Amino acid sequence: MVRPGDFAQFPLIRLVEHPGEWSIIFDLSGARRLGIDTFALRSLEGNGYDWSAAAQARMTDDLPQALMELDFDAEAGMVSIVSSDLHALFAAATALHLLQHDTVALSEALDRAAELDLLE
Repeated sequence: MVRPGDFAQFPLIRLVEHPGEWSIIFDLSGARRLGIDTFALRSLEGNGYDWSAAAQARMTDDLPQALMELDFDAEAGMVSIVSSDLHALFAAATALHLLQHDTVALSEALDRAAELDLLE
């Protein structure tokens, strides 16, 4: 069972409780340099839209059921993901955390995002 405190292991991702649902916020102000070369190789900025696309692509094949429970809302400087399913949000946070720390996984996710036409 996932608990709100479980999200503390993701230092760049903040869990927010709303009436009847939750959201996670990945604020890129603390992560501007993460994956910068991986994004640059694809002529991408590494903004919230790119990170959102990478996370969705990562989850498409591995966690499609969780992905269906999520509502992604990206902006230039952040990714917000909303759901009433805390387990699905934890899966998304885990995916984002992996992409922050594994350039191979980020590269593969960006390639998959391009295949799925998720990149703007």
